[in-house]
Amino acid sequence: MNDRKENVVKWGVLALIILSVLAVVPLFIFVGILLGLIILATILLCLGAAVAVHVNMWKKCHYICPSCVTPFKPDFLSSLTAMNYFDQRKMRCPKCGSYQLMRILEDKDSPGRTYYRR
Repeated sequence: MNDRKENVVKWGVLALIILSVLAVVPLFIFVGILLGLIILATILLCLGAAVAVHVNMWKKCHYICPSCVTPFKPDFLSSLTAMNYFDQRKMRCPKCGSYQLMRILEDKDSPGRTYYRR
């Protein structure tokens, strides 16, 4: 049941991004092609920058489950769509199934560790 809710949230975020890009189309009609293209380019640039920053963070970081103290590295989409609280993300532990705030650690903080993956 919880996996289904997580999938609904992931698809909801994806739909929101697509709808925000499609919302620019009426701007082409009302404010003109040039200004509409500038606004569309700005939105796409901001989304691209946000994803690029997250890719960089995702490659260099892992998470620690507070319940079972298992370090793990989730897939990119799970990491991108998880709720973010500064240095923590609300995620599901792949080992114990606990759904709570997981601390983000850089990979250099625990060298030589292997991370749990599904």
